[in-house]
Amino acid sequence: MHILKINANGFIPIDRSSIPTGQIAYVANTPMDFRVSHRIGDRIIQKFEQIDSVNGYDHKWVLNNFNGNVREAATLFEPLNGRMMEVITDQPGLQFCSGNKLGGTIKGK
Repeated sequence: MHILKINANGFIPIDRSSIPTGQIAYVANTPMDFRVSHRIGDRIIQKFEQIDSVNGYDHKWVLNNFNGNVREAATLFEPLNGRMMEVITDQPGLQFCSGNKLGGTIKGK
C-alpha cells in the first residue's frame, strides 16, 4: 500500500520496446500524475497505454524546478509500518520502476 508523490508535471513516454521517445508528456489527468500523493496500486491498475506496455511503471519523470540545486523529487510512504523515503536530487529527472519484470504479481491487476 505504498503512497507516492513525484514533483513532476511531465514524464517521458516509452515506445513498444521500452525506449524513451524523448518527448515530454504532461501527467495531468493520467495515472502518471503523482503531483499529489496517491496509492501506487490505485494508479497502476488504470487502463493506460504507457502502463499496459510494460505492465506497470518504468518511466522517467521530468522534475519541476530544475536549476541544478538539490531539491525534493519524490516521497514514498508505507502507512502500515510508517516507513517513509524522501528522494532529493540536483538532477532534472527521476526514474520510477515498479518492478514489473521481477516475477511477482501486481496487486489489483
